[in-house]
Amino acid sequence: MIGRQEYQPKLFSTVNIESFIPQNHLLRKVDKILDFSFVREMTQHLYCSNNGRPSIDPELFFRIY
Repeated sequence: MIGRQEYQPKLFSTVNIESFIPQNHLLRKVDKILDFSFVREMTQHLYCSNNGRPSIDPELFFRIY
């Protein structure tokens, strides 16, 4: 049987997420000013430290909401 070489795109590719957001975007400016690190301390008692899978970072979850 004669094989045929066909193009197959890469299964995985690397994408730089930072390149999608312009450097002068409003959310970049807000991110530099606001500090949400207090959210981890406020929610620490709600997470189990030795059981289950790792959770979404509470700070990230707060930013998304």
